[in-house]
Amino acid sequence: MFIDADVLIIEPPLIPVMRGKIKRERLDVGHIGNILEYFQLKGNTAVFMEELWGFGSVEKQEQKQWDFATSYGIYLGCISTAKLSLTLVPPQTWQKAVGKRGSEKIYSIERAIQLFPGVKLNREGARKPHDGNAEALLIAHYGRLQVGDAYDYVVGIDPGFKGGIAVLKTRRSAA
Repeated sequence: MFIDADVLIIEPPLIPVMRGKIKRERLDVGHIGNILEYFQLKGNTAVFMEELWGFGSVEKQEQKQWDFATSYGIYLGCISTAKLSLTLVPPQTWQKAVGKRGSEKIYSIERAIQLFPGVKLNREGARKPHDGNAEALLIAHYGRLQVGDAYDYVVGIDPGFKGGIAVLKTRRSAA
């Protein structure tokens, strides 16, 4: 399940929901809860998640903001239910600490590939790396830099609707 015995990328589980006659997707709360509880049971686990920031005008991006805020709340609830240590990190903080240059998503992909060259950042069935996977991995890397070997696992979460989840083992978990 772990790539290179150190990194695990988890695609956010989605379930179909109907909104009137329109089929949409939402995060699968139960599945996310199971993932987090698994790592809580497996060892001492710390979670680092990007802190929520508003963006754009409400009129222009109302649905996007709603999806993002809903995903953010789902992750917060699942982390709390699993009784995991949570640190919310402003984007600028983790980006600077991991050496990401620029705010564009492509820079997250480039930096994640530099730091973790063997890790596949693609989503299932996709040919290109996914920025949500890259950012989750970089957030987990930031977390591991902060806590060292104090935890067995460090989970990084990009809480965007189709963000990403990455888990890094520490040297402590290998012992």
